Amino acid sequence: MEITGVQENTTFIIQLSGRMDTATVQIFTDFIQENEPRDSDKIILDMGKLEYVSSAGLRGLLSYAKRVEAKKGSLLLCSLGGLVKEVFELSGFNKIFTITADIDEAHSRLQ
Repeated sequence: MEITGVQENTTFIIQLSGRMDTATVQIFTDFIQENEPRDSDKIILDMGKLEYVSSAGLRGLLSYAKRVEAKKGSLLLCSLGGLVKEVFELSGFNKIFTITADIDEAHSRLQ
């Protein structure tokens, strides 16, 4: 799994690629702890290049969402496709998270 983070004005964009499962969810957790934006309460998780997410990955995402919510921030997910979108729909996580079609829609919803 690869993760990059980019600050755009008041929004922090986290781009995920590869697989988010038991073996890699710690990479996500470590990235968040080391790179969590201090001056931004708007977070977009760009999942367009994420190929797979397991239940461990879903737990990691839910944990992060609770962390953002506790700080009165906003977290949006975007660009879910293929198997990742299917997992979110089957698990009901598409009802827990705010999910947008693409990064542009995510930006406009955070305004």
